[in-house]
Amino acid sequence: MSLFKRPKETESTHQTGRRRPQQRTDESPQAQAFSYYSAQRTKTVDNLGRGTDHIEPARDDNPILKRLVRSPIFLTLCAIGFAIMSLPFVLLGNEPQIKAEVRGDNAFFLQDTASYQLTVKKKLDSSWRNTNKVTVDASGIEQSLMDAYPELGRVSVTKPLLGRYLRVVIYPVKPSFILTTLESQAFLLDDSGRALVSVSQIKDSGELSVPTVDDASGVPVALGSQALPKQTVSFITSVVRLLEADSTEISNITLPRVANELHVRTDGNPYFVKFSLQDDPTQQTGTFLAAKNRLQKNKVIPKQYIDVRVPERAYYL
Repeated sequence: MSLFKRPKETESTHQTGRRRPQQRTDESPQAQAFSYYSAQRTKTVDNLGRGTDHIEPARDDNPILKRLVRSPIFLTLCAIGFAIMSLPFVLLGNEPQIKAEVRGDNAFFLQDTASYQLTVKKKLDSSWRNTNKVTVDASGIEQSLMDAYPELGRVSVTKPLLGRYLRVVIYPVKPSFILTTLESQAFLLDDSGRALVSVSQIKDSGELSVPTVDDASGVPVALGSQALPKQTVSFITSVVRLLEADSTEISNITLPRVANELHVRTDGNPYFVKFSLQDDPTQQTGTFLAAKNRLQKNKVIPKQYIDVRVPERAYYL
């Protein structure tokens, strides 16, 4: 005999084996806790006693405004308005900003900034494409400056992000020496042997710390053209650098009529040195310096020249 009583089975439990769920009233605490959702959702009960939520569709408050926003005319007007407002940030002015990146001697042969600016302005005014930042021909502007001014080694054109004027940076080439001709002309040459500019156009040519080479060959030289081979320029530059490192001052450098020869005179000596442009400048310069020191010890002074064109040999007269 059990001490506890079996709970009385209801009729619904005895028949189905499941207890019928109790429906909640609106006054229950749980229904009050979710009163925020009760305003938007209605709850229904299916035939199995499970609750289902039914979401009511949102009401369209202003359908006319939505149709207006989606219309093509409205979108077109917005695009036109945005384009008009952005015009000040897209258009370019025709007053470019010129900046020269100079180092040492290459600052003296540059022309006035107004000359470069005028060339850029003409290029900007030559086409409608150059009136805005989107279609401006930056590479064409760079090439036009390079073609007009041989003293420029590189040009960089930058479009401003917020401003209206192009930023143009010019990089002049490094001059090697001044070449004088039999026609009493003088040109400043770069390291490739090209005639950059006439010395008469340089305001402060005396400030140029580059050597002068006299060309006695009689070959005509034109501005912007190749005056000397690059190998010849490199040879002369090497000889000058090696003599300066030995504290030997140079009084004159000449390219004679004889092909592939270079004549160099040093201060305080009546003779000149014969170099071969086809051989090693370092080896020839070393041979000359050794021969000069040996002759000075023996108190021998050549009257005309010291010839170092033969490798590791020095002849004098």
